Amino acid sequence: MRNQRFITTLLAVVIVLFAGFEIQAQNDFKLSDYKNPEYNYRLLDFDFNMDGRSQFNETKADNIGDFQTNIAAFNGMLNPRYYAKRNNNTFQGFQSISLNISTDLNRIKTNQNSPFYNDRINKDKRLAMGFQGHSVNRFYNSTKKFIEIGVSFDALTQYRSKNWEYDPATYPFNYKTRAENSNLIVSVPVKLGKGRIEEVQDARLSVYILEDLEKSGDLSRSPDSEDILELAYFITKIKNKRYFDHRLQKISEITALDSLLESSGLKAKSGASYFTLLNDNWNYSNGPVRESGSRFSFGLAPSVDLNRDKQKIHRYDSIPNQSILDDYTREDKYHRNAFGLGILAEYSLQIPVNLYWQHSTDISAGYAINNTNEKTEYFEREILIDEFSNDSYSPNLSFAASHSIGYYPNSRTSIRMNAFFSIRNNFLNFDKNDNATYDLVKFLMTSGIGLTANYYVSPQLRVNINLHSNYYSYNRRNKSDASTNEVEETNINFQNYISAGLTYSIF
Repeated sequence: MRNQRFITTLLAVVIVLFAGFEIQAQNDFKLSDYKNPEYNYRLLDFDFNMDGRSQFNETKADNIGDFQTNIAAFNGMLNPRYYAKRNNNTFQGFQSISLNISTDLNRIKTNQNSPFYNDRINKDKRLAMGFQGHSVNRFYNSTKKFIEIGVSFDALTQYRSKNWEYDPATYPFNYKTRAENSNLIVSVPVKLGKGRIEEVQDARLSVYILEDLEKSGDLSRSPDSEDILELAYFITKIKNKRYFDHRLQKISEITALDSLLESSGLKAKSGASYFTLLNDNWNYSNGPVRESGSRFSFGLAPSVDLNRDKQKIHRYDSIPNQSILDDYTREDKYHRNAFGLGILAEYSLQIPVNLYWQHSTDISAGYAINNTNEKTEYFEREILIDEFSNDSYSPNLSFAASHSIGYYPNSRTSIRMNAFFSIRNNFLNFDKNDNATYDLVKFLMTSGIGLTANYYVSPQLRVNINLHSNYYSYNRRNKSDASTNEVEETNINFQNYISAGLTYSIF
């Protein structure tokens, strides 16, 4: 009942909110008339973050005694990223490469006044390095037919160490753990298709600028569609120039806009309102993306997923009638090699209904075949004591669809409602030998609706509100170790959440 009330309230808010807006645009200009000029955009940024935490906790319990916990933690992250986008009559695509280096240091000291537990110190260190890349390249002919070649890869390596100290010691116990993990995922989709989707938010910005200047009396005449398109082309070109100094960039861009308006005969005067409105609109020139067009494609997507895990545990144990300790190791090794081939079809439709409203639809379907080989080995005192292997062949069918409605009354405000649905069915077929272990999802379904609103109080400060209601269910088959039977479970989840926040951009 509570979930039904939430959905009803969400839909009522959406209907009332959208019904209160004027749908008919006051300008006959169509955003779909805009076609981007040739441009190249490049971006290189660095994201660096450090944080620390100190925490003290004291607990008193009659059944287990009293204990105190002191926690000290430090985290650091460095993330350089390169992004490039290119657009012309025969090509449309983008490339993104990023490197992520992160480290975590944690120290937990627990003092206990309890007959059941010992004092202990736990030190945990982790170092991870990830390298990601994504590239989409569409090559067009004169009839908007294209061939698309993509590459996506994600490589991750992690090292982790844990150390324990106990006072007094209770044997046996782990005093040191060393773990390594490496994972590589590569996909190379190749598609054929027809259609093209263009970003048209610069045309909308052109309308914003000219409308405001005309209302304030700063234009010598009313702009027509050709004036709007000319300004939009110019905006796209100057927005995709790179500068190292943001202040010089702003001066150069405003000066260029002023020169264009003057040369086109639109500028009437250079009063305070003229430059104030020009500057105010340009502050939000990187606002919500608007798109126009449709695109259909189908093709193949081969993929590789390689994983290597290794964990080595160092243990202390007492030796009867001796003062020395038995120092020995236990080691687990896990290998996974997965190779897949997918057949997929995708359709995307972007309709800028008018200057204020946007409809977006995305549909995809696919069939994939995955062959996976898994092997686990257990060692004690450097001697192999057990091993398991499993080969699986898992075809799957998938389907996903989403639709969103966006409302953009001005350069500061955006409101978007979306609904989505996806389903995936795995046809599990694997070697069910007595020693096989697995955890496989056979069926998965998700759906939901949501409402997102953003308002820029200033170019740096943004208020955002999110209302979402999601449903998902899955069927899983699990066999955790060789001594247990297979367990099948069905899980149903329903989630509602509301969030509101402020985002401040320093740069």
